[in-house]
Amino acid sequence: MLSLLLPPTLVGLLAGVLLLLSVTVAGLCFLPFVVLKLLVPVPAFQRECKELMFGIARHWATFNRL
Repeated sequence: MLSLLLPPTLVGLLAGVLLLLSVTVAGLCFLPFVVLKLLVPVPAFQRECKELMFGIARHWATFNRL
């Protein structure tokens, strides 16, 4: 556990930075699929984009549990 080795302020700062990085990376992964889903009016393509976005969200949530 990092909290045993580092002071609480540093642990909190590190956790905040990692959370911000995680949200930024997940958002950047979402962005192309959101734009494509809005621009391409084919329902089958939109469903695939939605499934890919769900997969990204599941991986992001799993990563946040670590």
